Amino acid sequence: MKKNLEDNFSDKATLDELITVLENGKISEVTVEKIGVSYNQGDDAINHFLEWVLENGTKYNHEYGLLNLDNKLTQEQIDKVKTTLTAQK
Repeated sequence: MKKNLEDNFSDKATLDELITVLENGKISEVTVEKIGVSYNQGDDAINHFLEWVLENGTKYNHEYGLLNLDNKLTQEQIDKVKTTLTAQK
């Protein structure tokens, strides 16, 4: 591991420091995967919940050790859920 990243992965690093490093750079030594949700797009309640998760729920991600999506991908997902909601009306 590169020396400048070594401190961020030591026992002295906090979870917040580790998450910040993982969100801001591609660290080849650490595998980061995205998780997804498979759902019935016709269910309005689920669509509203997913919209809330993407717009408001991400502020809790770090508290639970989850990384945030980059802003572009987050906006694409929000637009997709909103399009589904609009199409159902």
